[in-house]
Parts: sequence; C-alpha cells; structure tokens
Amino acid sequence: MTSLAVEPRSTGEPSSPGPAPRAGAGAAPARGTHPVVRRLVTRVASGVVVLWAAATIAFWTLQAVPGSVADILAGDLNDPELRAALVSEWQLDRSPWAQYVQFLGRLVQGDLGTSYVQRQPVLG
Repeated sequence: MTSLAVEPRSTGEPSSPGPAPRAGAGAAPARGTHPVVRRLVTRVASGVVVLWAAATIAFWTLQAVPGSVADILAGDLNDPELRAALVSEWQLDRSPWAQYVQFLGRLVQGDLGTSYVQRQPVLG
C-alpha cells in the first residue's frame, strides 16, 4: 500500500512569510543589561583600578626611598630602642611583599591605620 501525499497548489505568487518583525519590539537587548548599568559598572571598576594603582605606587615609592622606613619614621632621633619599637609596631621586619599584601588587606577593610603624629585612627 502506498501513501499519497497531497501537496498544496501553487498560485503562482511567491509566498510571503508575513510582516518583518520590528527591531525593538519584544527583542531582548544585545547584552541583557541597561546601558546606564553598564556605564555605572565600568565607572566603579575604573575607580577601583585607579585607587589600587595609587595605593600601590605610594607603597612602593616609600619602599624605594633610601634608608629604612623606620629611619624615616624616627626622623632625626637616633634612638635604637625607638627604631626597634617602630619595626615591631609596623611589622617592618617582614618582607616587602608580605607588607604590601597586608597593606592592601587593611585598605580593603577600610583600616587606614593610626596617625603616627597624632596617635589617633586616621578614619576616626
């Protein structure tokens, strides 16, 4: 037994798929986010990069200055006990990379430390 398939008759006119969909009607945005949100995220990310770069440059500039950080903090005072106390308090006996990682960790937490001159928290 053979099956007979019925094909539609051609009227001679090209078939039309219907009206073309409009570009903005019901179509999702290309990236899925609003342009204002994308711009805000870009600005915040740029700000974080700039703050990281400024903190990194400040840290490594202080490390590159001739002499030790303890000498800079002690100033003109030539007291070995003061220098030893500064090294202990500021953990200057650790490697510069360990100090840098600790420095960034404190910055992320909002801990800017204690003012050496006023002996008060910087953000207090």
